[in-house]
Amino acid sequence: MGAISNISQLPGAFPALDSLSPFRDDEALSVAQSIVPPISALLFEPSKSALEALLHRDAFWRDHVALSWSLRTFHPTAAIAESVITLIQRAQIIPSSIVLQEEQVQAITFPNGVSVVRAPFTFQTFNPKAQCTAVFKLIRMKTGDIKVFTVTTALQELDAVPWGRVDAPLHIPPAVPESLDVLVVGGGHAGLCISAYLKALGVNFAMVEKQPAMGDSWAKRYESTTLHTTRLFSGLPFVPFPSDYPQFVPAKLIASYYAKYAQEQRLPAYAGRECTSAVWDEVQGQWTVTLHGAAGTEVIAARHLVFAVGMIGRFPVVPDFPGKDTFVGEALHSSAYTNAARWAGKRVVIVGASTTACDVAMDCVRAGVETVTMIQRGPTRIYPQEHILALQSTFWNAHIPVEFGDVIATEDPIVLQAALGSLVLRQLTDAYDPEYYERLRKAGFLATVDGSVHQQLFCRSGAHYPDIGACAAIGSGEIKVKSDAKIASVTRTGIAFSDGTQLDADVLVYCTGFEKDTRKAAAAIIGDAQAEALERVWGLDGEGEALGCWRPSGHDRIWFHGGDLQLMRYFGKRRFRDLRHILPARPRAGAASAASKDGVDVATLARRRRPAATRAKFMTKGGSFVQQQLRSLGTGCGKSLCFILPLPLTLGSRWYHFLDARPGKKCKNTHLPRDYCRMWTRRSGVIDPTCELTIVQAAASGEYRHIICSPEIFKTPSFKKNVVKSSRSDPE
Repeated sequence: MGAISNISQLPGAFPALDSLSPFRDDEALSVAQSIVPPISALLFEPSKSALEALLHRDAFWRDHVALSWSLRTFHPTAAIAESVITLIQRAQIIPSSIVLQEEQVQAITFPNGVSVVRAPFTFQTFNPKAQCTAVFKLIRMKTGDIKVFTVTTALQELDAVPWGRVDAPLHIPPAVPESLDVLVVGGGHAGLCISAYLKALGVNFAMVEKQPAMGDSWAKRYESTTLHTTRLFSGLPFVPFPSDYPQFVPAKLIASYYAKYAQEQRLPAYAGRECTSAVWDEVQGQWTVTLHGAAGTEVIAARHLVFAVGMIGRFPVVPDFPGKDTFVGEALHSSAYTNAARWAGKRVVIVGASTTACDVAMDCVRAGVETVTMIQRGPTRIYPQEHILALQSTFWNAHIPVEFGDVIATEDPIVLQAALGSLVLRQLTDAYDPEYYERLRKAGFLATVDGSVHQQLFCRSGAHYPDIGACAAIGSGEIKVKSDAKIASVTRTGIAFSDGTQLDADVLVYCTGFEKDTRKAAAAIIGDAQAEALERVWGLDGEGEALGCWRPSGHDRIWFHGGDLQLMRYFGKRRFRDLRHILPARPRAGAASAASKDGVDVATLARRRRPAATRAKFMTKGGSFVQQQLRSLGTGCGKSLCFILPLPLTLGSRWYHFLDARPGKKCKNTHLPRDYCRMWTRRSGVIDPTCELTIVQAAASGEYRHIICSPEIFKTPSFKKNVVKSSRSDPE
């Protein structure tokens, strides 16, 4: 799927405000409860028409690994109905497991005035067995109808792979183990983030970092480096930055925090090892990896490679300006910059006008250079520091757990997030000191205030500056700006421009970024031939989901992890909770999830027409197996349950197979007319919170449907009248 160049290309928007009726805070819970029966009915009998009736016509359904095993956004309602029904059936959502989290229900009014009820649910799937969440955002039309505007489903935990403690004791050998499930390449924020998750999941992995010590990737940056995002926003999983750190953490403290994190969480982190090559073995399904470091050469085998090298690339980019090599002064890329102290009294020219360029320019001002001039080749999106604080403190503050902040900041589709973000930033800009922007304009700085953070992050990967001081220096003239002409050439003494002017310099600093195609960093290790299979990494696809990162890369057993700090926490957690590509392969969608205890596949038997004697044998063996499976499904209901199981291909389409699965009871086979079950379903309204009647998907095959009900149902005269004992193997 190709990348979009602008978020405005994504389809969908908020409904018109004049078509909606707002919610009151005191009615949020009753509104959320009102959608429980139709949701349950939908899970009992998935159908496009039922789903379309539940949704607003321009609804969104965003899935984070729970149903699609990937990152998907479906829109509008017709597309949702076409795709999500299939995913629901494949995942085998257990209707009895869906629970409204009533204490978290709330009415919300977005900055654009749209009023919604946020209704979070938990639910379980059977293929595979997993714990998931679903957040429904409800709107009320002027007609009074309640409609679902957005749904976000997300994987939380696989039953087979529960979370452990990230700081649990772990023996770490001095050398990298020779055989691994996962090798994480890179020990910065991305590598530490994913390593914490892998350790908590009990995966056999190691992380390698080419720098001599963990944290050195920050310790060796230019000395004035700080995070331009807030402390709570920017921390690692499980253990945030210490509360006594500055709001915008400087590089030295970041380095210390990273080193301490790796040590205290007992991560198998190996510094001073550079991954120089990885050779793919198609037959063995693994990588042979060569590591070089002070300890010599190590060769290991790893089933998976995770490239955690960031999304800005690995290789510095310097435009090939004419005459670039003729300059007689000092020239360097920002990746080689440390500080400006040695340039006191000199003329410094910086090519670039985004974050790094502004930081270097401020360093030059503090160091006492004679002049510092930034050459701006295009507009820069400016974010005053107060705006960054206002935006990020909404979701990450002392009153909201970091993980919950990650969830609520990420759950809406990107196109809606961007629309709200742009609106809030516009409101902040309009209320801000107008002289702030006027001073920049007069200084010749091309500052733009339009567009969302998401546009800069995903589609431009730069060209912005969260202001931590440089804008004041630009406005005062301490930092000069040249933006009215293009660079024509580099001369012996400086830079010549297309308007005929010349700028003399003693020092040229190229703040021109890095190679943005992360695949090239991977190709340097795995080779060009293998890298050809890789899909683009970073940017947005046509649905508004990140390309390449946190999802299959195009090459078997290669993954990329990076990007925004908060997104790494959120998506890394969900993507790598899915260990279907790390553990042995799981059953394909629609395949039987297990076999009976004597090795016979229940689902296969159910699909075949067999003689009466064989069918009776299957009823006994399959019945005991299904009884065991359904008991496990019913444990969360808190009651002893009985089950009615349709076997249309075995006993005829008019009959159901009844299993008494109460603990301590032997498997009893009885037959029940299908029409009676339908009658009971209609009368009970499909779902009853007391578990009188709950519908769940089949344990062994998607062709089954289990009706779970309390034992009291079988005491009713209507049941006794309609039940048929299983003395006949093939009822007529």
